[in-house]
Amino acid sequence: MPVVVLAGGQSSRFGGRYKALAKLCGKPLAAHVVDNLAPLASRLVVVVHSEGQAAALSSALTGREYEVAVDALREVSPLVGLYTAASTVGTGPFAVAPVDTPFVTARAYERMLSWLGDRAAVIPQWPNGYTESLLAVYRAEPLRESIPHLLEEGRVRVSDLLSTLDAVRVPVSEVFSDPGLETFNVNTEKDLLLAEELCARRRGRGP
Repeated sequence: MPVVVLAGGQSSRFGGRYKALAKLCGKPLAAHVVDNLAPLASRLVVVVHSEGQAAALSSALTGREYEVAVDALREVSPLVGLYTAASTVGTGPFAVAPVDTPFVTARAYERMLSWLGDRAAVIPQWPNGYTESLLAVYRAEPLRESIPHLLEEGRVRVSDLLSTLDAVRVPVSEVFSDPGLETFNVNTEKDLLLAEELCARRRGRGP
């Protein structure tokens, strides 16, 4: 299955530096996500918003096989990243993950794929209704069709997209072995410090 890593965010809560390059346990966040999901990937695509981000990632992902796709639309929104992903993949299902989820696992996407059937997407959902819509499996064709219309209407949230799709929502407990860890987002410098503790704890536990 194609795997897409979304690395085009503005990192507005991260002190202005490009979050994908932030080091965690000695390697960039982008490398954690790519390495974790590479076993799943028939092709691995990293979506960025600019050529500058693409150039910055080249050193962070040295020695890894991946493609770069620069956002096809000017707007800054997760929907733009998803549209670029769908346009790059072309047809069929693909896995998507944000660059700031360093503990995500390939196994979670294998489980999601088993739920897909003929649906447009599989979305993990927490008991309170919150969805992990950027840690999900989508079909490319419905996204390519829906997203441009949503952006034209000023509807820029992923929840707006989900309202147009035939998506199955699966409890996080049935997708992730450790939901809290695998969905952990590094949004701030404080989150990065906590992630460092989690990473060190996991390494200390051994294989």
